[in-house]
Amino acid sequence: MPTLTAEEVAGLIGGRVVGSPNVIIHRLSSLKSAKEGALSFLTDKRHIRLAQETRASAVLVSAEESDLLSGSITKIICKNPYLAFTKIIDSFVPNDERLLTGVAESASVSRTAIFGSDVFVADGAFIDEGVRLGDGVKVFPGTYIGPGVVIEHDSIVYPRAVIHKNVRVGRRCIIHSGSIIGGD
Repeated sequence: MPTLTAEEVAGLIGGRVVGSPNVIIHRLSSLKSAKEGALSFLTDKRHIRLAQETRASAVLVSAEESDLLSGSITKIICKNPYLAFTKIIDSFVPNDERLLTGVAESASVSRTAIFGSDVFVADGAFIDEGVRLGDGVKVFPGTYIGPGVVIEHDSIVYPRAVIHKNVRVGRRCIIHSGSIIGGD
């Protein structure tokens, strides 16, 4: 994964850094599962406690909610933290996706899911019960893959896509960001 400073992240989204502009970011994560080096975001006041307790190195936050966070965490102030986070995702996707392998610690993966070889599942992806991912499948951040879904070899599921239950995706398919497959 690439690395960016908090200042570079702010530059990409038109934000402003409060705290250390030189904090290194090399992963994206939820507030709850974040570790040092992670960037996360706060969009709802109900999650203030999580934001105050997060181990993320920096948090995207609106100006209205920035005062609610402790002074020790680096904040990147922006108009819409969720939208800013989705824009940053592309900066953390390597140019050659075929080289990506492994399952991120912060991905939520059912114990009944079956993976082929060279599968990649990114931070924040959700893989439900009975999912089967073929060899070389790549699943990017924020993706939801519902129960019983089968994704055949060498397919790519880009960030924030949703694949509802019992859908079958063929070989070498590309599911683009924000797509919803199997919805009514």
